[in-house]
Amino acid sequence: MNDIEKQAIEETAKAVNRCVVLRKQLGITQVQLAEITGLSQPVIARVESGKVLPEYKTVMKILLALQHIQSMREQAATKNLQRV
Repeated sequence: MNDIEKQAIEETAKAVNRCVVLRKQLGITQVQLAEITGLSQPVIARVESGKVLPEYKTVMKILLALQHIQSMREQAATKNLQRV
């Protein structure tokens, strides 16, 4: 394995970890995340387990969905504060 491949694996692992942390912070279950992303819950579980190296596009699909949810919640909170 060359340095570029090692770096790609490390970056994917970091992105997976970010997905797990963000999902838990948002209080979203794997089932809910599966419904949002169109992936199955077993795929979400395998990605999060770290036992398999998922395709980068799969990880990014999950991460982008979570970031979108986070952004929508932040916008809703800001609007609620402005109403007070």
